[in-house]
Amino acid sequence: MKYQIIVDNRERRPLFTKNVSNETLKTGDYSFIFDGHNFKNEFAIEYKAPPDAVGTVLGGHVRFKKELLRANELDYFAIVISCLLTDLQSGNFKGSEHMLARSTRTAVKIFDTLQLKYEVPVFYVDGRVEAKHKIRSLIEDYIEEL
Repeated sequence: MKYQIIVDNRERRPLFTKNVSNETLKTGDYSFIFDGHNFKNEFAIEYKAPPDAVGTVLGGHVRFKKELLRANELDYFAIVISCLLTDLQSGNFKGSEHMLARSTRTAVKIFDTLQLKYEVPVFYVDGRVEAKHKIRSLIEDYIEEL
């Protein structure tokens, strides 16, 4: 199955760098092109490193809520966090030394609420490599359902 990953051109440390299309995505960080069709208005994945995940839901909640409302217009939207759930809850990740343990537990509760309220799946994966695999898997599963 041949497809090209779209990377939002505002991504500072993109997971994918080869054979990608760099575009401005209105929602999310990753989408794809398949069979000549650009799916950026139908499919998006929001990627979060652990410190960004915590900061987004605790500090940038208003902006993130707007993104979730835009995501409701898509056929599929998910969040991939490059940290295992137990590590995020306990603050066991690089960059957590400046955070209170209470903050990381609160962030996880907010992500749980987002899953229920906005019906957005949140995937906790073990690092950047696994995040790449998860995003590719979600894209390929979506293509199979077309």
